[in-house]
Amino acid sequence: MKKLAGRNTICKSILTHTHVLQIIDDHQYMWLMAETDAEKRSIKRRLRKQLALAGVSFGGFEMFIHGAVLAPADPQLGAGLLLVGVLVMYLTGGRGHQ
Repeated sequence: MKKLAGRNTICKSILTHTHVLQIIDDHQYMWLMAETDAEKRSIKRRLRKQLALAGVSFGGFEMFIHGAVLAPADPQLGAGLLLVGVLVMYLTGGRGHQ
């Protein structure tokens, strides 16, 4: 992912705004500092969970944007997408699962 971000400005922007690059750097450091296999398995699970949350959060953002674009043409669909997108971003942003 870091190589992809280095080659493509759009990908770098998306990966930076979703904090994916920071997540990878943090987990890479933790992996190198881990002393046992159990620690490494735990770090691997945590990395997968955080990357999945970042992906879902980005999907929520996309729904929000599509809702904003569709709202003038189809207010019900646009408003629905706006609300679902905001809800997904809220839940994956840490406030909804504390």
